[in-house]
Amino acid sequence: PTSSEADGVLGGRCVDTGGINAGMLRCPRCFSRLLSQCGRLVERAGDEALLHVPRSSNASAEAADGAADSGTVTTAAAGTAADPAADTAPDGACGWDAVPHEWWWVVEDVNDVDNVALSYLVTPPAAGAIRLALCSECRCGPLGYQRDGEAKVWFAAPLLRQQDAMYADDA
Repeated sequence: PTSSEADGVLGGRCVDTGGINAGMLRCPRCFSRLLSQCGRLVERAGDEALLHVPRSSNASAEAADGAADSGTVTTAAAGTAADPAADTAPDGACGWDAVPHEWWWVVEDVNDVDNVALSYLVTPPAAGAIRLALCSECRCGPLGYQRDGEAKVWFAAPLLRQQDAMYADDA
């Protein structure tokens, strides 16, 4: 296989006949395995297609390195608004961007994921209470979210790298 085949495809949407992820879904930054052959591909529109991304006070620096364009925030020092897994909740100094993604992977239960961290409960405007899904290895994210009180976790397909399961060496 070529290096690109083994590395997978950013935003890959390969599914089996039942519409289930046919490979490994990995972190786009550190390549950590997030989901293994689970998750159903769903096309979404309108408000359901939005991923709410916290915007820190240094959003211009993030935009310069491409983070804002990709719909993800970069890691930051613990306790800052750009780090949704930090111990302190975003306050009035943090804004939100609603980034649309047409294709989503939905996992029916958080226990079916391999390596995903969920933030504390946050409440973006017009979105209700959610937990942001991040890579637990490098804190890349948000890559998706979980609504308060629901078992399902939603992952924006364009933000994840899909690798053919036959190339995975950590399964």
